[in-house]
Amino acid sequence: ELPLKAGPRRRGSRGPAMFRKKAPQFEAFKNKTYLKCAIARIKQNQARKLNESKVMAKEIGGLLSAGKDEMARIKVEHLIRNKGEAHALEVIELFCDLLLARHLLLESEPHLPVEMQESIFSICWAATRSGVDELSGAKQQLMLKYPEVAFQFGPVRPEHKGQQPAQTTHVNTKLQEYLSVATPSRVKVVAYLQEIAAVHAPGWQPAPDMVD
Repeated sequence: ELPLKAGPRRRGSRGPAMFRKKAPQFEAFKNKTYLKCAIARIKQNQARKLNESKVMAKEIGGLLSAGKDEMARIKVEHLIRNKGEAHALEVIELFCDLLLARHLLLESEPHLPVEMQESIFSICWAATRSGVDELSGAKQQLMLKYPEVAFQFGPVRPEHKGQQPAQTTHVNTKLQEYLSVATPSRVKVVAYLQEIAAVHAPGWQPAPDMVD
């Protein structure tokens, strides 16, 4: 008697369990690699921003010497943001170092330890704002590890609909300030211009309408 042939498998039917795609899991080695690579990238970006700041300061000094105060004011706002980003990178590097130093604790705890909230939330918040691509990889790993992080930074799940998480919860306030896109205050702008003028445009004084 001939064996019966198996009929064609219906679409949508599940295959054997061994062929099913597993949900991604937290990988400690991968997370440490991302953090180490992020630190290396931060050092590169810091050196680049330092050079950019020096070049911009000279250009602004030249504008002040030529009496082009308005153009100097616009350019100095960009310089202030550049320096803020450089300071932000210092803060992020400290948090990356902290996570690496406490990684065994991070691996062993099923829930986010209170003492690591600021460092983890700050790194995740800065991942798309700092120009350090490697932080996005670390963010994904930390979201896989801790449901608290996934709730704050991941897509809103159906069971959490209507609960909009505040992404700045536990994020370092200085880091938020350094990466702010708000226009610098007039006082800060004038202070920077005076500092630059002292080196590159001696004798320059701000116009009365710039100070008021």
